[in-house]
Amino acid sequence: MQKVLKYIFYVILTFAVGLFVYFKLKHLKKQSLFSFSKKEKFIKVEVINCAGISKADREVVEFLRLKGFDVMKVVRLNKKIKKTYIVERYDINRENAKIVAKVLNCPNIEEEIDRDRIVKVSIVLGEDYKKYIPNVNKEEK
Repeated sequence: MQKVLKYIFYVILTFAVGLFVYFKLKHLKKQSLFSFSKKEKFIKVEVINCAGISKADREVVEFLRLKGFDVMKVVRLNKKIKKTYIVERYDINRENAKIVAKVLNCPNIEEEIDRDRIVKVSIVLGEDYKKYIPNVNKEEK
């Protein structure tokens, strides 16, 4: 009788430990720093640098790639603008731009639909770009 009780105890214990490990791993997967959704993997973006700082686009491209976006193109213009904004190029409902805006925490979204372009979203960097990219040295110019 004691052997049967021990066996039942070990089965229950194994099951409980298995459940604990399963839920811990599931929780860790959700909190992964480099995790990204399937939608982000398929959003092709371009970065247009109008910040007046030549390396601004490199910092933004690195950040976007870490977040899972496909950065297809970088353009540097001699034009300077104040505010950073996001341009939807593909979806009239701005779904792609909304995903990028959420990651960058940038509320400025415009729409310029052109489905012949490869990119779905353009990110136009203004002088304020640093507030949208974490871990950028705020003192550099």
